[in-house]
Amino acid sequence: MFNFGPTFVWVIVNLFILYLILKKILFKPVTEFMENRSNSIKADLENASKSKAEAERLKQMRMQKLLSAEDESEQILNAARQRAQKEYEDIINAAHREAEEIIANAEKSIAAEREEMLRKLRNEIINLALSAASKIIEVNMDTKMNRALVDKFIKEEGAA
Repeated sequence: MFNFGPTFVWVIVNLFILYLILKKILFKPVTEFMENRSNSIKADLENASKSKAEAERLKQMRMQKLLSAEDESEQILNAARQRAQKEYEDIINAAHREAEEIIANAEKSIAAEREEMLRKLRNEIINLALSAASKIIEVNMDTKMNRALVDKFIKEEGAA
């Protein structure tokens, strides 16, 4: 069947030599190229992983800053609301005090006008009483004394 003669041995020797030559010339550079390419891919993957981790860290920092800015804006708004409420209360209190002062001054003014009116009314009543008394008596009496008597009478009767 198979003939293992010298041709077969030479073919085996030639294949072995070809294998050694290809190993020296072709397999070694191809293997080095494949290893370099594999190392390059690994380095790229590591760099990508590092970049992804850095991007995630930066994203977290931005989120923290955003949350911090939101908190700060909320604090600023609350402080502004409190200041506005205090100013509102101060204005309302000032208006109440001013209204109370106006009412007090008006009451004083009314009381003063009432006293003045009562004084004028008392004088008018005295004058009318003296006129009536002098017409009734038809005697010329001391007017100063008559005024004092009428004033005393009015005070005793509670008319003034």
